[in-house]
Formats: sequence, C-alpha cells, structure tokens
Amino acid sequence: MAKTIKKEKMGIKLIVYLVRHGRKDLERFRKNKDKGEPCYLSNVGLRQAKCLAKRFSKEKIDEIFVSNFERCVQTGEPTSEVLGMKMKVDKGFGEINKEFRKTLWKKNGYGNNERKEISRIKKSWDKIIRGNGKIIVFAHGGTNRVIMSLVLGMPVWKLRFGINPAGVTEIRINENGEMGIRHSNDISHLPMSLRKIQSE
Repeated sequence: MAKTIKKEKMGIKLIVYLVRHGRKDLERFRKNKDKGEPCYLSNVGLRQAKCLAKRFSKEKIDEIFVSNFERCVQTGEPTSEVLGMKMKVDKGFGEINKEFRKTLWKKNGYGNNERKEISRIKKSWDKIIRGNGKIIVFAHGGTNRVIMSLVLGMPVWKLRFGINPAGVTEIRINENGEMGIRHSNDISHLPMSLRKIQSE
C-alpha cells in the first residue's frame, strides 16, 4: 500500500504591496516636457495618493520603496507621512524605457534593450524578496508588469490585464521562497469618482 506523504504548509515570510503611481497630469507633462519638467500627478492622482495612505495606515509596514520618478515619489509621500517612515528611493524600480514599451506585447522574444531593462528591475526585486514582513513598492505600470511576470514565471506579453492608477497588487512569499499573487489591481480603497483608467 502506497504511503501518503503529508505536505507541510509553509508560512508567509513576506508580503509585498506593489503599487502603481496615481493618475498623471498628462496635459501639463505634454505642455512642459520640452523644458525638462518631470511628469507630476494630476489633482486626481494626488487624491488617490491620500486614499492609499488611508488604506496602508491600517497595516504594519516594515519598509517603503519608491521609484526615482517624481510621480511615484508624490504617490508614496502621504503613506510615508502617515506611517512616519522614510521612503527608500530605488532607480531599479523606475519606468521601463520607450523602446521596451513599444515591444511590450510582441511574442517573438526581446532584444538586448528589453533584457537589460528586465535585468535592472529583477536586480531590485531580488533584493526586496530576501526580506521579511510587509513592504510597499511604489512604481509604474510597465515596471509592475515585469515584476508580476517574474513572480508568475511568464513572459511579459502574456500579462494582458489592467493596472490602473493607484492599483495595488499583493504578492506573498512563503518560507520556501515560493511566490504567488493574492490579488492584483485592487482599487477598492478608491471612491468611484477616483477609479480612473489610464492605459499607457
């Protein structure tokens, strides 16, 4: 008679809240980008950031990481203030470049540029997942999609689902290093008036 092997249940060692920045002020950005002005949040985006702070105020957060782009810093600031924690700026979580965005949905593999961008994001992600507790990462739609592809072990072009402004994806990692996505693009913390779609 075959012996039944009982699988030991692994505990969760790390929870990462992967957050897309709030809605961008695209009109202002397009008007002033030739002057070198960064892309800031719109008024809606600033309000979304405050909603995120309220949502995370109920959590015991251990670290906050943020992309070096202004819109991500603005999104993370209210949460940083509410929790009384400093944000750690990590360029590795910066937005993917224009060339990668153009090839994001191509199925015939990626070139050196895309592989370099994925490697840059993976390097920062690998440092994060060595930790314990609860961590927030404020980043970008493209960057977060790459991270989710790493978690799921799938090419980026297969991840055909939305990541809305101020959307939260919860990633859990157990003591054995196994990763999974509990939920993605959660915007339940936003009132209906702030649930905006921004596809790019």
